[in-house]
Amino acid sequence: MVAVSDVERKLMLIDVLSEEAEIDEEIPEMAVKEWSEARIRAWFKERAGGCGSGDDGKGDGDGAESSGLDDPVKRWFPGWKGPQVAGRLPRARVLCFPCAGSGEDMYSKTGKGVSNGLASMCTRQRVEMLAVQPPGRGNRRRDAFLPSAQAIAEEAAAAFAAHVAKEGRGDAGRAVPWFVVGHSVGTWVGYETVVRLMSDHGFPPPTRVFLSSFPPPDIAVEERPWRHAASADPDETAFQDDAKAWGTDPMVFSEAMWDSQGFGALMRADFSLFDTYSGCCSDAGGSSKAPRPLRGVPATLFSAEGDAVVKRDHVSAWLEFLDAPADTSRVEVIDGSHLFPVLHQDTAARAKWMDHVCLDILADLKRGQ
Repeated sequence: MVAVSDVERKLMLIDVLSEEAEIDEEIPEMAVKEWSEARIRAWFKERAGGCGSGDDGKGDGDGAESSGLDDPVKRWFPGWKGPQVAGRLPRARVLCFPCAGSGEDMYSKTGKGVSNGLASMCTRQRVEMLAVQPPGRGNRRRDAFLPSAQAIAEEAAAAFAAHVAKEGRGDAGRAVPWFVVGHSVGTWVGYETVVRLMSDHGFPPPTRVFLSSFPPPDIAVEERPWRHAASADPDETAFQDDAKAWGTDPMVFSEAMWDSQGFGALMRADFSLFDTYSGCCSDAGGSSKAPRPLRGVPATLFSAEGDAVVKRDHVSAWLEFLDAPADTSRVEVIDGSHLFPVLHQDTAARAKWMDHVCLDILADLKRGQ
């Protein structure tokens, strides 16, 4: 019998290699129980090597020519498959932001053995999902990390605006109802992106925001529930202990994944987004609340009961920060860990989270008809 830890290790390895390989073919189900890690790696290498230029799969640079990364939409939203109905604007758009150590596939991934109620709802209801892919992972693994949440937001907002403009119809494209989903530090990147879309690109406020497992961005440094500047600590063991406190899967800390697969560098870069965050947008009067155009946006917030770092009070503080309307905003408690959207053991929590997101989107769209 294969040990559970061995199965989990292989599942994570397959997830990582699937994202890097960018192939449509699914690895055989028997691989998890019957194949060695070496055989799994060989399977992916064979298929990656058989595509494009026929080299060793590493490419000769940033990979832009072979993967379409010269197109900002493909670079920032690789999970987007094209318009659901040619020549028609979508019924709504959902802009999604991943947590530290993750990529756009935490929202867009579908297929055998993957439960994704959000993606299914989007397909059925002609809702367009655009999940953000920050640099340094997946199809952008050769791209340099960006130094701040604001830097990511600047480029993500420009890519989203370019995508909407490309669909045409002028102001009608920006008038399509849109929603924002962000988890953990993705809530801060999402917030900064929304501010830029509204101030720099002429978008109206989002119809609703879905924010989980993180405090609002105006929280004082000394009140943040994590060790300050942990990402800059040269002590690798100390930094790993910080990462473990968030519930990161133990397999990530294996030498094969932390060093060889580059998860150590990825985690440090992503942790720096909230370690170094400052300059939360405020209005001309110096208010610590959200900029006035963003105030009053309905918010559905999620607090994970098993979160060892971010507690319900931290999450609830978004309601005051946004001046969210009490009759259409709330905090939902999810029975899971901080990383419930991405951990295999939290699939029930992930499903409940996605159900709430889907139901609220549909209810908001119905009210807006």
